[in-house]
Amino acid sequence: EHVEDLDISMQTHDSTMWAWDAVHGEAPSFHYGSEVTVAIFRAFNGTDYEPWPVLILATCKAEKAPEFANLVQLLDQAWNQSVSRVYGALWCISMDGASTMRLGCHQICMPNELDPTDPLFDYLSKLPGLNITCGTNNVTYSSDPKHCIKRELY
Repeated sequence: EHVEDLDISMQTHDSTMWAWDAVHGEAPSFHYGSEVTVAIFRAFNGTDYEPWPVLILATCKAEKAPEFANLVQLLDQAWNQSVSRVYGALWCISMDGASTMRLGCHQICMPNELDPTDPLFDYLSKLPGLNITCGTNNVTYSSDPKHCIKRELY
C-alpha cells in the first residue's frame, strides 16, 4: 500500500537502497504493513475443492472502502479472465475482514437489485426478508464476522 511513488521492484542496487531509505532512513516516508490481506479462489463443487491463494498483500489498515472495492473488482476480473472457463461464473465473495473491507465488498457485490426478468427472481423474490441485491453478473456477498468476533473474545 501507499507505494505509488516508490520503486519496490528492487531490481537494481539503487532501487533497493531507495526502498530501504524510504522505510529506515532519517525521514521515513513509508512503513511496513502490520497485517496481511489474503485472497483465495475456491470452486464450489465436488472436485478441486481446495482453496487457491491468489493474493497476499501487506496492509497497515489505512486503506478506505473504495480502495478495497478496487481490489475486489480486480480479483473479480482475475477470476473471469482465468478460471471461469473451467469453473463457471463467480457467484459469491465471502470475507471475514474488518468493516472497511466489508464495505468495499458491499460496494461491489450489492449495488443492484436482482433483475425481475432473471430466472432466479421468480424463486428468490418469494422468500420473505431475503435480500435480493447483487453485483454485476449477479455476484453476491457473504460476510463472515465470526473471525472478528473470535479475535475480540480471545
